[in-house]
Amino acid sequence: MLLPFENGFPIAELILPWGSTLLDVAAHTTGREWHRVEGEPSLRGACRSVFGVAATECYLRAPAQNKPILRVHYQLAPTPPHLSGAATLAHWLAPLNALLGPPDAPAASTEQLRPERGALLFRATWPQRWQHVSMLVYRAIQPETGGPTATLALEWQDVLTAAQPYLMAHQAQETLLNAAANRPLAPQLFELKEAQLRQGPHPTVDLTASEILFRQAQWALHHNGMYQTPHVLGRQLGERQAALWPTDAPGPWALSTKWSTVLLPTRGPGPRISLVVTHPGKGPGFRSLQVGELVLYDAYQSSVLTQLAAALELWGNATVVLFEGADY
Repeated sequence: MLLPFENGFPIAELILPWGSTLLDVAAHTTGREWHRVEGEPSLRGACRSVFGVAATECYLRAPAQNKPILRVHYQLAPTPPHLSGAATLAHWLAPLNALLGPPDAPAASTEQLRPERGALLFRATWPQRWQHVSMLVYRAIQPETGGPTATLALEWQDVLTAAQPYLMAHQAQETLLNAAANRPLAPQLFELKEAQLRQGPHPTVDLTASEILFRQAQWALHHNGMYQTPHVLGRQLGERQAALWPTDAPGPWALSTKWSTVLLPTRGPGPRISLVVTHPGKGPGFRSLQVGELVLYDAYQSSVLTQLAAALELWGNATVVLFEGADY
């Protein structure tokens, strides 16, 4: 018999299937009020119960608005005021134990419910094959006005299934990039003063085929628009170089470091690009250029990133936004 979270996660009377995105949730729960968390691909809304336990709120988290929800947290309702210590835990655990069986973590004793305010008091886990269920109990932030608080968390850990639509597109794009880089290239090179950080998919040397696939799936699921630089080009670039090159004239241009590549389409919206100039203050200052998920850094005295930004606007059909501040 399937447990109620194996095919999906509950939202009120609905069970939404794993693989649903934040956009799907909004579309399937019309009339329900959801709140977005600024700066995060997530939704937060009211919730009455989960798996027979009274709740007050649910929080849905995904790698992006259009990618599958991987974590769902439910804020459990406070226990009745006459309960304390082990009875508080039993109130939350009893319906979960009846549904899932005993947790891996042992029940906490009354003495375990007396650490510092806000601290994690207890964690119970019910690991399944592709889902992970846990209950977290925290000390009340204001103990004088309330008892411990608890959260029930569901995590979908079937990375290969979750990433499948995005992995196929990611692999196809990397195949095209490798084919383009094997043609004669005359990339426009930019010599930076600083060695660049290694970003993007990690090298897959000495890994098995299944390990390579898993890493690619994780990258495709959690990131957008950054690819491993084709080996033939990466071997030509130093750690302080960036290259702007056409991948398939008159198609998109690409910006590459020794390790990572982002695409700049000649039509339609491209990645967000920002040039940050941090003037000397308490620190020496620096410059950075962010193109989608790729970030380049350089010394404050260097104008190379400014030149690269101008080239991106000229050749990459891009708009660069300038930000200035002081190095505090």
